[in-house]
Amino acid sequence: MSSWKPAMPTMPNWPKFWRIASWLLLAAGVALMLCTSAFFYGGQKVDESEIVMNAVAIAGGGWQPQWSGYGHLGMYIAAAALALSSLALQAVGVVSSYADGIYLLFQDEGAYRVTRFVYALADVLTALLLAKVIIKITGQRLVAVLFVLGFLFSADTWRYANYIRADSLVSLFVAVAIYALAVGRTRSTPYVVGLAIGAAIACKYSALVYFALVVALAIDEPDRPRSWKQRGSMMAVATVVAIAAAFALQPRYNFAGILSAAGNHLSGSHFTSEANSLGDRIAMLGKLALSIESLAWLFMLFMWLAVLRWRRSAGLLLATLVGILPFAVSNFPREYWLLPFADAVRAAGWLGIACLVEWIRGRVGPREQRWVTVGLLVLAAGILWVDARALAQQRKGHTQVTNRETARRWLYVNAANRVPLTYSYEKNYILPRAYSFGDYRSAARFSRVFIFKREKFDSLHALFERRLYEGEYRDFSESTKVPQLRISLGSGTAARVNGKLRLCNGKSCYKPKRSPCNAGQAGVMGRCFTYTWDMDKPALKSNLQDLKLHVGAQIPAYAMCWYTCGKQGTPLTRARLSGEIELVSLAPQLFAPTRMVSLDKIAESGRLAPGEYLVTSPTAYVPWLRKVGALGRGGKQAPSKVLAQRLHLEPVQRFHRDGGPAIEVYRNKVARKQAMPKPSPVPTTTTGKQVEAVPSP
Repeated sequence: MSSWKPAMPTMPNWPKFWRIASWLLLAAGVALMLCTSAFFYGGQKVDESEIVMNAVAIAGGGWQPQWSGYGHLGMYIAAAALALSSLALQAVGVVSSYADGIYLLFQDEGAYRVTRFVYALADVLTALLLAKVIIKITGQRLVAVLFVLGFLFSADTWRYANYIRADSLVSLFVAVAIYALAVGRTRSTPYVVGLAIGAAIACKYSALVYFALVVALAIDEPDRPRSWKQRGSMMAVATVVAIAAAFALQPRYNFAGILSAAGNHLSGSHFTSEANSLGDRIAMLGKLALSIESLAWLFMLFMWLAVLRWRRSAGLLLATLVGILPFAVSNFPREYWLLPFADAVRAAGWLGIACLVEWIRGRVGPREQRWVTVGLLVLAAGILWVDARALAQQRKGHTQVTNRETARRWLYVNAANRVPLTYSYEKNYILPRAYSFGDYRSAARFSRVFIFKREKFDSLHALFERRLYEGEYRDFSESTKVPQLRISLGSGTAARVNGKLRLCNGKSCYKPKRSPCNAGQAGVMGRCFTYTWDMDKPALKSNLQDLKLHVGAQIPAYAMCWYTCGKQGTPLTRARLSGEIELVSLAPQLFAPTRMVSLDKIAESGRLAPGEYLVTSPTAYVPWLRKVGALGRGGKQAPSKVLAQRLHLEPVQRFHRDGGPAIEVYRNKVARKQAMPKPSPVPTTTTGKQVEAVPSP
């Protein structure tokens, strides 16, 4: 019980068949685990963008992360993976330059897949390190294999392989510290422990609790006794190295913000509706721990058997006990904060089982040892069965299509860039992103990428602007027939530019068709001519930034429209055009605007502008209606009708049959008598279901 020497394997003659089978099974588990992170992609999640978009910006040359909620090391690791991926794409000829490689990863969400793969790999390495700890302490390879299988097929391990969390890296570095504490002490041990703890803190500041692991260095080795001064020196070295590493691995981190962030968590000032007293938090602690590891109670029971070899198990047991602290003290905890705890408690539970098996095997004969092995396999089968059921239940509710995506398609076909759109919701990632190409700044604000106003990320802005006018515009233009581009000129100007006007995309240029102006334009400009281009050509639908208008002579005034062309005529613009003009510079005249406005401001201003659409969600306006006293708790009228009456709106479309919150589209009632775009046939989802045309009561 007091021996410190590494335990020798008790199954040296483990049958070759079982050794091969275990390796194959582990390889299959690892492969499935990693593949689900990259290939079974279920779409990006909003708070993942904090890590991924920072990593993309860093890989693109912006070295100052714009977020202090997580540590920066996790972003640097992901950025290194993205940089290597871009170089690999360039090496195999998929892209012509490193910058194009980064853009490709950004545009097609490859950056999310790569980062998820890296974080899932961290989970795999955590499992293998902790399995090695079990072998080092007990020599039980069979138990270590069963632990890894249970780890890899755990429901939460699979869930977070598709959900990037900094806690996965925290768990990996904590496992490194645990491993260093489990093997024989050397001069490097306090440095490894300190560096690992510092790296964990550099990934997420909640890892500060793992400073407690340095206490395990105070435990003496019976075969190599040290004085208290020597042990105290090791603890001091580990502490200093941990602090230095936390600073060195994220040199631009705002450490002063940790205190305010910790204060918010303790006070609940961010999410006041979730604030609970300390007693209530402790009372629900067990329930919340089980939400991430359903068998936590069983593992916590078994883990105390590890005291049979307590000197070398102390690091793992300590990590299990302190890993739950950030969850316990916060006023708005999240279950994924417990990932390091869940990983440690699994390993500690299996370590306790291994210690018990090893203790029994030393006291019974070969025949009884076989029954011990059978019992161990039955226990493992039961644990795997529980995990498999939880995993199946989790995958059952997974859906690819969401109301947000269905609504985005409908808006692109029927409203976006044709009429003004107003989005109203406090969290804009809930709403469909049907971008307006009339104003880059508005589109950037509405993008999930810029939800936290990363104004200093020039490289990220450049990538998003390129994607907006290339990828998003292509998606928009292919959703519906592209109208003609028109420019109307007075007869004198038309005479000077006649035969010289061209619309070009690179080296390809297109001549317009010329015709007399219609009555509305003629009333403003007098005698004039209209030049039109057929924009439905594939070459003109690929990249809006590549389109340039070539003018042969100076144009002092013009009327120009594209998606915004209406029967009432196009307003005259008195501005000089000459030479080569990028079409993007004229975008405010060609596309309708989009804005984000709170419901309070819409109510204050009276109503939306004529022809304007409102896109919102019941999850936003129902609390608002209650706040302003328009919706009583026992009210019989549907909230959608109350909202429409209060803001003078009429319902247009409702999306609620797919995953996520319902999305609703309204229109100003004044616009009903005006010329409005006729809605296209109701689009269908990928499952063939139609969206509902009118909100249900």
